[in-house]
Amino acid sequence: HSDDAPGPHAAHMEAFEAPMQPAGPSGFEPHAAAQFDLTPMGSLGACLPRELLLRVFAFLSAQDLVTVARVCSGMKELAGEEVLWRRLYCARWGKPQRQQGDTSWKAQYFARDTEEAHAMGGPAGAGGDEDA
Repeated sequence: HSDDAPGPHAAHMEAFEAPMQPAGPSGFEPHAAAQFDLTPMGSLGACLPRELLLRVFAFLSAQDLVTVARVCSGMKELAGEEVLWRRLYCARWGKPQRQQGDTSWKAQYFARDTEEAHAMGGPAGAGGDEDA
């Protein structure tokens, strides 16, 4: 065994011997080798059942659902669930006599929100971004 040859743990030791990076604005000192979980829905979606996430999302406002939908494709799918938008629609305007054809509850929510905002002379209240 030669003293010049790196051992099996040499790569791990380099991480400890590397100089500290200056702290960022949050005080967190990132290391160049740090890895983050960038899979859709990250660890939240992997740890919590879909039904539980839907229950949590049921407490969100329309604007919050639009924001959550921008996180990743998995969150966008959940935030677009009909049951959430039907609840928001009915809570805001009451239960309609019938759903308008094949139009989704989300589309109906945004159409009614936009209609109401125009009547009041202001912007749409839910963020005005139905596609999010």
